[in-house]
Amino acid sequence: MISKIKSIALYGAVLALLGMYSIRPASAQQTNMTGNINIFFGQKLLDKDDWEPVEKQTEFGIEADLKQVDWPVSVVIGYSRSNDSGTDEYDPPMDAKGTTTELTIGAKKIWDQPSGMHPFFAGGLAFVSADVEAEIHTEHFWMNAKDSGDALGFWLGAGLYWTIAEAFNVGLSLRYSDASVDLMDESTKAGGFHYGVIAGYHF
Repeated sequence: MISKIKSIALYGAVLALLGMYSIRPASAQQTNMTGNINIFFGQKLLDKDDWEPVEKQTEFGIEADLKQVDWPVSVVIGYSRSNDSGTDEYDPPMDAKGTTTELTIGAKKIWDQPSGMHPFFAGGLAFVSADVEAEIHTEHFWMNAKDSGDALGFWLGAGLYWTIAEAFNVGLSLRYSDASVDLMDESTKAGGFHYGVIAGYHF
């Protein structure tokens, strides 16, 4: 059920992102709409007990927000993917790969400052997927295991960015997501702490 909901939500998010991108400053002014499309690059920190040795994952994402100028908050949609690979310190050693994706929807409050600085706070629902692969390979033994799972959770985010020349954004973003999936017959925390830099376009 979660996978079907996520597929529908992802399809809707793609359409929404394309719609937001098609709005140019002139047409945005005519329709009384404003928004941002930002790219995120940073790191996602997962629960060490569940994910070691791949609990520190490199993350890339995109997020868009849109509102009429008289709305108190913006509608926000985002998508991110994180992954890592590593070898644990046990005997025999285990090679592991871990990947998570998050589709987020919700509301975002942005405060506009005369200096061009924009603090923000956001939150909403998160559709989270996780994939893990583990391999143990010794002279006399080999084992490979894979599993994946989906879950519905929530997310909260905050940060600030500066708009340069009324069109280009640069800033910092922090986010926390919470969702648990079933991996290898165990409940695994697939959300975590996200931090990194953002850059994008304001219209």
